[in-house]
Amino acid sequence: MRNLVFIAIFFIFLACTANSVSDTNEFKNYTITKVCDLPEEVIETSGILFLDGVLWTFNDSGNDPILYGIDTSAGEVVKSFEIATAENIDWEAITEDHQNIYIADVGNNGNSRDTYEIYVLSKDSLTKQSTKKIHPSKVIRFEYSETGLEDINLNAVDVDCEAILSKEDSLVLLTKDWFYYSVAAFTCSKTASHSIGELQGSFELGFAATAAVRMDENHLAILGYKDYRSYLVILDSDPTLRHAKEVARFELYDLEGFQTEGLCYADGKFYISSESLSMPQALFRMEFH
Repeated sequence: MRNLVFIAIFFIFLACTANSVSDTNEFKNYTITKVCDLPEEVIETSGILFLDGVLWTFNDSGNDPILYGIDTSAGEVVKSFEIATAENIDWEAITEDHQNIYIADVGNNGNSRDTYEIYVLSKDSLTKQSTKKIHPSKVIRFEYSETGLEDINLNAVDVDCEAILSKEDSLVLLTKDWFYYSVAAFTCSKTASHSIGELQGSFELGFAATAAVRMDENHLAILGYKDYRSYLVILDSDPTLRHAKEVARFELYDLEGFQTEGLCYADGKFYISSESLSMPQALFRMEFH
């Protein structure tokens, strides 16, 4: 009996002292500060990713298929790579796993597409390559399953997407809903050259999703806006949004007037990018106290 009591006390102690993002008190106080203005080369910055201290980003629809590496201390481009054989129809999101980064040409602002491309680049090609052009190690052609779209009352040419996450051997695309402000998750195989995305889960978000990032194995954050106001929600969920539960929600008053498009998570802090609209393009840091 004594041993059982000791074990029970031990596990209660662990539960109370564990640093879990599911504790909403962790997110009560936060500050948002501008890290830097972003350079003119990325006036329409969309997705962002930190790799070895460099911020990687690109412009969205109709711009050149170029990936830019930015020194955030100076707000200057220090590297840039053209992605060979690629076309920037509407580059909107970026994510990573241990070996690769994935650039998602998945936007559909004009409601004119039903197929999309995801460009796979090895991380070594960004850190070690000296040339100005990178050849993708793979290009994944992606389509949404008709059944999944029917379940969320959309046609193939109506669906839009600006967020992508990595999950083991698959990618997960999160839709942008301009009308009902929900978000749906579709999977995409990392290994297939042509993937049909199956609907996994959905969540009543309350705003249009423009970016997402995984915080750990069980938590993710989604960024977006509604009525010219930016929001960020933290969910207890894996990327599929199955059984997702809201942990915290923020109305980002500090970013009033900025069109927030990119989100990444590093060293326990969020980094948010905005493209040029009523305010110039910039990078912000959101940290909790």
